[in-house]
Amino acid sequence: MSMLRLVAVMAACVLVRAGYAQDAPSAACDSIVPLVPGGLPIAAQATGLSVGVLDAAAITSVAGRTLSDALAARIPGVTVMRSSGVSGTGSRIYMRGAGGIIVPQQPLLFIDGVRVDDELQSLAFSTGGQAPSRLDDVPLEQVSCVHVLRGPAATARYGTDAAGGVIHVTTRATARAGADSTRLRVFTDAGAAADVGRYPANYGTIGAVPNGQVRSWSPLQADSPFRTGLLAGVGGEAVAAFSNTVSAALRGQAMHVDGALRNNAQQRYALDATATVTPQPSVRLRSRLWFNETAVQLPFVGNYSRSVLSAALFGNSVDDSVRRGYREFPRFALQSYDIDQRARRVGGLIDARWAPRQWLTVGALLGREDSKVSDTDDRPIITAYPTGDVFLEPAVTIGTAQLRTQRNSISLSATATYGPPALGGATSISLHQFNDSWRAESRYFHVEQPDDLDSYEWRTRDSDRRAVVARQSFASSGRRFAEVGVRREDFYSIFGLNDETYAFANGAWNVSAESFYPRNPVVSSLRLRGAFGQSGDARPLDAALGLSQSGVIPGNFAGEPTVERSRETEGGLDLGVLRDQVSINGTWFHKRTSRALHTTPRLPGAGGALVSLTSTGEWETRGVEIEAKARVLDRASVQFDLGLTYATFRNEVLSLGQSPPLIGVDTRLVTGYPLHGYWARPFSYADANGDGVLVSSEVTASPDYVFVGSSTPTREWGVAPSVVFARAVTVSALLDYKGGFKQHNLTERLRCASVCAGRHVPGTTLADQARAVDPTDAGMAWFEDGDFVRLREVAVSWNVPPSFGRRIGAHTASLTLIGRNLALWTDYSGLDPEVSWYGQSAQLQQDLFTLPLARTLSVRLDVRW
Repeated sequence: MSMLRLVAVMAACVLVRAGYAQDAPSAACDSIVPLVPGGLPIAAQATGLSVGVLDAAAITSVAGRTLSDALAARIPGVTVMRSSGVSGTGSRIYMRGAGGIIVPQQPLLFIDGVRVDDELQSLAFSTGGQAPSRLDDVPLEQVSCVHVLRGPAATARYGTDAAGGVIHVTTRATARAGADSTRLRVFTDAGAAADVGRYPANYGTIGAVPNGQVRSWSPLQADSPFRTGLLAGVGGEAVAAFSNTVSAALRGQAMHVDGALRNNAQQRYALDATATVTPQPSVRLRSRLWFNETAVQLPFVGNYSRSVLSAALFGNSVDDSVRRGYREFPRFALQSYDIDQRARRVGGLIDARWAPRQWLTVGALLGREDSKVSDTDDRPIITAYPTGDVFLEPAVTIGTAQLRTQRNSISLSATATYGPPALGGATSISLHQFNDSWRAESRYFHVEQPDDLDSYEWRTRDSDRRAVVARQSFASSGRRFAEVGVRREDFYSIFGLNDETYAFANGAWNVSAESFYPRNPVVSSLRLRGAFGQSGDARPLDAALGLSQSGVIPGNFAGEPTVERSRETEGGLDLGVLRDQVSINGTWFHKRTSRALHTTPRLPGAGGALVSLTSTGEWETRGVEIEAKARVLDRASVQFDLGLTYATFRNEVLSLGQSPPLIGVDTRLVTGYPLHGYWARPFSYADANGDGVLVSSEVTASPDYVFVGSSTPTREWGVAPSVVFARAVTVSALLDYKGGFKQHNLTERLRCASVCAGRHVPGTTLADQARAVDPTDAGMAWFEDGDFVRLREVAVSWNVPPSFGRRIGAHTASLTLIGRNLALWTDYSGLDPEVSWYGQSAQLQQDLFTLPLARTLSVRLDVRW
């Protein structure tokens, strides 16, 4: 359907409005939800959906904190796990458990209704799974609210690619029109980051085992590549209301963060200008321009051949390597090469709202963002001499890559209300058009002969989407709400024209507002809700085409390529306990995905293809989410608030069609088991001669693989206490627990080929010896429980007495000290149970010389005039 026909349909319909907020920027975060991209926000009480919310208090910016960090452990069902301790790298974000086979189902990012660059794994060259995330480019200083739509029940209005959830960021508004005021604010940050990793020593035996001489050395201690990294930032804003109709704001900030490694640093710059014009009460116009720039230097960590940690923690057990472990490995580690990235984002929007009648509101949004990412890979050459010396020579080749994206968003919407309060109705229609343009090039060239290219590649991809969303809702006396709707979407992609239709429905009943509900101080309020919705995901098709064109895995489609379809049902209740001093929100959900793309063995007649791709996969996830907030103590001198989140997930592959998937070594797709579950061969051991030392003949591996466990967390909780003393000092903390998953300790698995304690140290437990000398490398013992509790944050904030502020003419001033990643409790024996060599590109946990999270301490001075 063309855009002109869609406009004609909208003009011909009766346009009505109910349950919408007229002035979204000034409304509280938890009172409205942006359920339609670029459309009018909907009152939270007028929908039966479960929507996660972060307000300004939860996302207060501090040095080094990103949007991913702000989401961690604060919204049930949103799993956030840092990929690496390297500064500038991103986090893996799962909405309601693991999802996706070819690629993970990742959330979309919208800012004020405009779709922007949201690539979670943004790097052209591999650095061992580490990569920046474009999600973390969002400056928290400019954010007012974050709404998280966790599944298709809520994201159906966003259509294709929204199956993995939507993160909708609302930026801070200007001053209220008509307020005769000008506000200024300046803040500055300073701090430090330090490595607190637990690194094992290397061992070697000179002479025959078990009576040989055991040597131990620790290159990371002898010549450490770590440092105390500096954190610094400065920023400010000016907000003014020039008249009764015009207001504007200008915000900017600059930040420098050094990582714990010597060749790791990042700089971020952001500038934002916003203006609001209200020429008459029925009309509001808002415009916004933004510019973000990020520069990151990433060391090579997470590889066993050329990285900082592997150079020090991995080697051979022969006599000469013990000697070189003292002398040469530290030099190698300190000169490890790095990759530099620079990213720039420029965007803008115009948002108009017009209410020509009391019952009618019309909205229009026009937005665009241009993004450019440039990567440089400067690799040294390693030369080994017969004397045993190892040197790094200047690089002779350099790799460069550029990625440009352009995203245009157009949204038109109209809504109005009709009927009496006892039984009112509403109809809403919105039109959407999104254009994505993607251009990428990469090349390798000689430094001495830059015009003589070794390789060059140029790729393009464009997508054009048009959609209409129709919604019909009903409301009865402000207590009962119901909604049904549909999104019809046509889009052109690399596979041609696709037509998709997504239906949604939801309802809510405020039972405690009914006359028959007993007035109960224990359960003071009760609200029931339920929802259903559908969405899709076309990104696996893009990834599959990339596999086919790369030459690494030349594949072919078995049948027609299709868009994955996800449908979700959820139900829940909202409780107010003890006169609403305690609020509890509980949600049960069931998400099912069909037509999922996966790889299968080569079909007969497929020619030279190694694999085929077929859309026959089905999987589901069930789970429960609980969020509770309580005012535990409320006195004039002290207030104590407590926030709790809890979620559990059960993931299962339902079907793979008639064609079985490819069988991996450590991870497999098996019907009846979780997506990307870990599989390995168990082994047994026995000290036959009783000498306390196991040899390979005393370890026996089973020929059959068994299920080991999930590769992603299946349960999690967060605890966020906050205490305010005398309204001047606030102490807050955040505890984060992830459990029910396995971490693959590949670091120690590789080390035990030569230098781990289990292979050399007398008295080591038989279990450690068995996995170290396992002759077939069965792998079962290397998948350890990854459960952990991490103290994410502790902050102490002091509101400076007004007498101090008056000395500098300030209205308010505050001083905040914050520590992040302060403690870790886990039984995992490796470097860090949270990090993963795969980064954000896969749903797997693998500790492969991946840098543990650094501990940071910082202080912020914030002054407002």
